[in-house]
Amino acid sequence: MPIIDRFEGDTAVWEGGSAPRDQLPMAAREGDVLAVDEDGQYYIDLQATQARRQEMANRLHALFKRTMKD
Repeated sequence: MPIIDRFEGDTAVWEGGSAPRDQLPMAAREGDVLAVDEDGQYYIDLQATQARRQEMANRLHALFKRTMKD
């Protein structure tokens, strides 16, 4: 599943691929995990996106926690 890395003009870019922004949901933003339905349409995988964001928040918290101990 692609994860939107960035937008370059009207193109969404992710590792190993890209797509025109108008082929994505209007609410799509950087960091969203995308999936494709049976019709080949992209949609935001809300569960995977939320899980990924939580994991990144946990990693950031752990990093700062370790830094504060040093």
